[in-house]
Amino acid sequence: TMAYTENCRGVSSAPVPSDVFDPCIIAWSKDVNNMSILQVDGSVKVIEVRTKSYVSYDSPQELLKEEWTTYEDWLENERRDSAPSGVDKFYHSNLAYWWFDTNNQMMKTAYGAAGIALFCAAVVIYISTRSLVLTTFAAIAILYVLVAATACLVGLGWTLGFLESVLFAILIGISCDFVIHVGHAYTMYNGDVNRGRRSHFALTHMGPSI
Repeated sequence: TMAYTENCRGVSSAPVPSDVFDPCIIAWSKDVNNMSILQVDGSVKVIEVRTKSYVSYDSPQELLKEEWTTYEDWLENERRDSAPSGVDKFYHSNLAYWWFDTNNQMMKTAYGAAGIALFCAAVVIYISTRSLVLTTFAAIAILYVLVAATACLVGLGWTLGFLESVLFAILIGISCDFVIHVGHAYTMYNGDVNRGRRSHFALTHMGPSI
């Protein structure tokens, strides 16, 4: 073609000389309307190479992780052993991997939110009640709600994905709210009465509404 004749100097095999490569491949991309070659002022900056993937965004996390790790390990070997200096910064990307990373971050956030919620609830309850026993039982109650909900997910065969992580974070707030309301009702009972009477008051007056 005219683009080859004017820009590639008759090169017909690899490796292509560095002073020929940029004008040759840029001319070719323009000639065939290929959008995978990105250049600035006649210098190639990015080359996109498409490959086949066997996963989609809604694949199980285990398969997404396996696929990403397989590609990344291969690319790391190529960067280290084969790629010349200056072109050894290549990486791979896929919309499915973005979803995979989002799910991982959501799961980490869910675990972190559970720990923060337990700690903050315990501090608030202890400051407001001055009762170590009540604080301990409240923390156990919150933890039990979280463990019970997680056990239900496992029992149903679900995994902790994106939506489950969002619901898990909501569950943490709701469990803290419920337990703290009962604890507040326990401490606000007027008079010097025993714990049994206070517990009965808290459960009968606050229990039905929450």
